[in-house]
Amino acid sequence: MKEFRKLLEPLKRRILMSISRAVIETIKDDQGIQSMQASLLADEVQDDMERFQNYGLTSHPPKGSEGIAVFPGGDRSHGLLIVVDNRKYRLKGLQEGEVALYSDEGDYIKLKRGNQIEIVTQTLTINATSAVNITTPSFNVTAPNSNFIGNVGIAGGLAMLNSNGGSGDINASGQVSDHTGSMDQMRGIYNGHNHSDPQGGTTGGPNQSM
Repeated sequence: MKEFRKLLEPLKRRILMSISRAVIETIKDDQGIQSMQASLLADEVQDDMERFQNYGLTSHPPKGSEGIAVFPGGDRSHGLLIVVDNRKYRLKGLQEGEVALYSDEGDYIKLKRGNQIEIVTQTLTINATSAVNITTPSFNVTAPNSNFIGNVGIAGGLAMLNSNGGSGDINASGQVSDHTGSMDQMRGIYNGHNHSDPQGGTTGGPNQSM
């Protein structure tokens, strides 16, 4: 039995050394595979540990994030990081089935219950080289702190189309204005205007008011 334990001791040691918790120190993010320096056991620091991420998703975790390091065959000379998390910044309180992307600055995209998606950030920029297509029965924009004269600014033309591609309507509960004046002002000028009468004097106002 003693000889058997002696025979298994190296295998046991390699198994125990094959996985470890890690604290991220530094990150190199300029190569195809991200590499990290991480603290493992007491006084053990591993350099150039490759971090494998899921295709289509990548991140640059803050210093102090925690991970799981694996060492194939128990060889501590070349470790791999397979999971990295950060308990300080992780979004908490998600409901069952919800999914979120988040950053340490508080930005997030949350796929919520009830088929809702919530985006929180300071500036949202969309760069689309061909088009942005939105199909929805209701589209609402609220911009009380906009830098524009009004609440929504459009650089370029605005075409109103109906569902068949024909001309659509513009309905406004407030004022519609251009660089000359509002429609109320133009309506007042039109309703009160007159012309010089060739027979002398001036004509009356228009037969129909706007």
